[in-house]
Amino acid sequence: MLENLRIPPSTMRSCKIAIVVDSLSPQDAAILLEAIANPAWPIKALNRELGKLGLHLSDTPLTNHRKKTCACSRA
Repeated sequence: MLENLRIPPSTMRSCKIAIVVDSLSPQDAAILLEAIANPAWPIKALNRELGKLGLHLSDTPLTNHRKKTCACSRA
C-alpha cells in the first residue's frame, strides 16, 4: 500500500525581495538592497517611498529580508 511513498522534491523558494531584485537593473538592485539594510530607513517609510516609485512591496518581506529571516538567508 505505501510502496510508492517518496520524499517530495525540495523546492527552493526565494523571498519576494530576491524576486524583485532579480528583475531590476544592477544599479537599482544595489540601491534597493542598501536601503533595506540601512536601519535609518524605517520599514514603513521605505515601503511608502518605494510605492511612490512604482515598486509595491509589503512590510513583511522588507522586514524579513532586513532581519535575515527570509528564504534568502536560509539558502
